[in-house]
Amino acid sequence: MTPTLTSTGTVTAASYDGIWLGTTDQGQVIGFQVENNGIRAVSAGFVIPGCERDSPISGNFGTPEYFITNDSFELTLKSLYILNLQGTFTSASSISGTLEILPSNPCNQGLTAQWSAVPAEDFELPPLPPELTARIPTLDIPDELR
Repeated sequence: MTPTLTSTGTVTAASYDGIWLGTTDQGQVIGFQVENNGIRAVSAGFVIPGCERDSPISGNFGTPEYFITNDSFELTLKSLYILNLQGTFTSASSISGTLEILPSNPCNQGLTAQWSAVPAEDFELPPLPPELTARIPTLDIPDELR
């Protein structure tokens, strides 16, 4: 008797295509675009004292690069700063990882932060911290202008 193999279906990798948005543990916004399970663009906010004007770091690769394998990706973006970004999808609607900025930047300081993200349609901006809310001017509108 000759054994035969019968296909019972196909297994496909999860598709994470779309725009993902989230925050770092510094309260900064991070976002990236996935196309054909590859990272097409990324933007990551950060706080390094004295270098705030340089945030966020962004890169648009034009075509997908840094492909997702085994539900994870790693990428390195080299500009004024060197950004290493690692992420692992924990579900079809959640990803978390680590952001690292190497100290070879104008401020000569490094940074490591944790981050998490969700599909853009599920993302809610975090509330403003009290120190920023206090800076929002209040204006009493005169009754005759109401």
